[in-house]
Amino acid sequence: MKQKLLITLLIAISFSKIIAQKLPYPIIFIHGLISDDTTWNNMKNSLTNNYNLTYGGRINFCLNQDGLNSTSNLGADIQLYTSATFTTGDFYVINFDINNLGVLYPTGTNDVLSNQAAITKQGFALKTAIQLVLNQTNRDKVILFGHSMGGLCAREYLQNPSNWQPDGIHHVAKLITTGTPHLGSNAIGGQIVGVDLRSEAMRDLKSTYNNSGANGVYLFGGNELNSVMDDGSNNYYNVDVNCDGISNGDFVTGLNYKPMYTNLDFACIICTGALVLEILQLQSTVQILTIYILISPQIYLQLLSYIIFYQTNYILT
Repeated sequence: MKQKLLITLLIAISFSKIIAQKLPYPIIFIHGLISDDTTWNNMKNSLTNNYNLTYGGRINFCLNQDGLNSTSNLGADIQLYTSATFTTGDFYVINFDINNLGVLYPTGTNDVLSNQAAITKQGFALKTAIQLVLNQTNRDKVILFGHSMGGLCAREYLQNPSNWQPDGIHHVAKLITTGTPHLGSNAIGGQIVGVDLRSEAMRDLKSTYNNSGANGVYLFGGNELNSVMDDGSNNYYNVDVNCDGISNGDFVTGLNYKPMYTNLDFACIICTGALVLEILQLQSTVQILTIYILISPQIYLQLLSYIIFYQTNYILT
């Protein structure tokens, strides 16, 4: 009798979680360079007020837990700080802006540049975030939505099977990116206030290096050498792109040369000067739909909310 009651209770709990969700799969939002989860605040309000979706909570990761900028190590650098309000919902946000003491949105000497850390570390942390959301929602897949560098974080997870879940599956139904520099950018440092030009993120986002002229190692491949990643006066804190704790000239295969798996949907949204549709051809074989839009921020927010709701309900099964 007790066993039957327990089984009934477990079924009821699982069913209540499913009923509380309104989308086929939960969304995980990933912010960009030198940003944090608050970048999604207006979006959260729009999704909850206009589409009746449920916010599940924030997942915090410090990506420089040892506090050392001169080294990069997946084992020593990544620390999960779970939000106390983590519940079953339709969407979740990741926050990389937390220091190695668990202080949110640190400034000055308390800032360990966690939200300017290597994209390799971001993708590795995303594995844990996906696992948490899958366990919480009883779903078998998630939808990843990345803004700017957050889109590269999602690709870092997807294009490296070593990052996938313990069963060897990525469990992603769709990847949506907005404003993501898939082919890199050399202009970011001068456009975003507060960026540390020597940070790991700036190193990884480069399309080419100023002095050496070499292609960006993270995106296009190359050796972990100062002579290769020579960017003039902005020498990086470290050149350990693969974050194995050793900067010894390892050859790194660029993200744009790694396979992009096709058992999920893709969409890419970019704001610029005209309304056109374009196909972005990556160095791998996958084409990503790009939407160029010229609109006000308010209309963009409304349109993006609609796109998110539409895209997350229109997916491969």
